[in-house]
Amino acid sequence: MMMKRKSLLAILVTLFFIIFLLVRLDINTIINTVLKMDFKLLLLTIPFIILLYIIKTKKWLILLDSIDIKIGFLEAFKIYLIGTFYGVITPAKVGEFTRSFYLQQKKSQTIPTILVDRITDIVTLLLLSIVLILALFNNNELINLIILMIVLFISAIFIVTNKRIVTMIFKLFKINDDHKENYFVTFNRIIKNKKALYYVLLLTFCYYMVNMFIFWLIIKSLNPALNEMLALSLPIIIIMGNIPITVSGLGIREFVSVLIFSLLNEEPAYGFSASLILYVITCLIPGLGGSVFTIRKRKNENESK
Repeated sequence: MMMKRKSLLAILVTLFFIIFLLVRLDINTIINTVLKMDFKLLLLTIPFIILLYIIKTKKWLILLDSIDIKIGFLEAFKIYLIGTFYGVITPAKVGEFTRSFYLQQKKSQTIPTILVDRITDIVTLLLLSIVLILALFNNNELINLIILMIVLFISAIFIVTNKRIVTMIFKLFKINDDHKENYFVTFNRIIKNKKALYYVLLLTFCYYMVNMFIFWLIIKSLNPALNEMLALSLPIIIIMGNIPITVSGLGIREFVSVLIFSLLNEEPAYGFSASLILYVITCLIPGLGGSVFTIRKRKNENESK
């Protein structure tokens, strides 16, 4: 019941942000902005989107390998897309943790790999965002939002690494102590593997460089005259989307994108459109592909029973 209420609240908050922005910016202006874009240029993003998911899959495989879990690249790729599907329909993409349910190993052993995957994402985004805000977007509102994200991130790290809190969570879901110990052993094992962590952080950095290039292509497809520096704002936009109050960060990202475009004296409608298009082509469409794999896996499981 509590989960249903949280999901409903997230949907309502998402709708509030989207409707507020559509009314404020004028929906007809946004529609015209999208219809006038260069769709041929937008098609150039396809190979880079595929590259994004190759990098993310490789990153997860390194984390799995660090705890001696072996899985083929293609299978990991499919599972990652399944996680993306659940991620686009949940607050802060927590649905991505469903990846652990498609592996044969214990969840207490596989969940830490996804957790560390997300932590490296947030660390990289925070570092890039801080540098970019100080260098390019010296704005008090953005600075306050980043401070909020840092506080939330530190709080989240404290929760997932504190034995007392984790024990309470495990008891709440009636998970036995063996799984709790396995969770901490696995988490510590990953953290102590410095070589794997360095490689994962490097891949994370490469991932967001490719993502920024995709965002640049989107911006140029909307209007070639738009400020190229806008592409560098992507880490700030994405990190804000991790605030867990809307479905998959939808609405918050667009709000921040509109703010940044306005700061650089560009039409806010471009900011809304660019952020939404990025979400559709890099998350929603791949997520729909993941839904196909989800249906197939469930069908195969039912047939094998």
